[in-house]
Amino acid sequence: MTDQLSAAMAAVREQLGRPVTRPLGPVSERTAQRFAIATSDDSQVYFDRDAARDAGYPDLPVPPLYLSSVREWGAGPAPEELQPDGTTTTDVGLPTGVPVRVLGGGQTLAFADEIVVGVPVTAEFTVTDVRRRPGTAGDLLVVEVRRTYTDVDGRTLLDCTESRVLR
Repeated sequence: MTDQLSAAMAAVREQLGRPVTRPLGPVSERTAQRFAIATSDDSQVYFDRDAARDAGYPDLPVPPLYLSSVREWGAGPAPEELQPDGTTTTDVGLPTGVPVRVLGGGQTLAFADEIVVGVPVTAEFTVTDVRRRPGTAGDLLVVEVRRTYTDVDGRTLLDCTESRVLR
């Protein structure tokens, strides 16, 4: 496992400081509403345009945690692009070609601006740190990734810093 973890660390270090930009496209009305329902947020601002406008939104807003929660806006990766634990092999901050188990280590979110349905979103992902830590069952890697979401005008919507634990 030590050699595998060393290989994973080397692979992630190659990504350090290299931003990856992905145009995600607009969040659809249906997707935003499904997310609101799934997170038990029944506020009418997500379902009724008049309620949204009365609350000061130009259109139906997207629930605030949507951007940081959804990993893939399309159909998702093909089965051969998944690791045994179901995580993708193509996500920023994960080592390609080195099988590891991935756990979420937490997020820090800075909400900068509201997002409404139909507005195209772009994400920029940057690995900001990778370090080896001792764990009770052996060493692990802690990877820090910054995800910044912007609209078509370059206005920041959300800044998310997340930790991932790799074993």
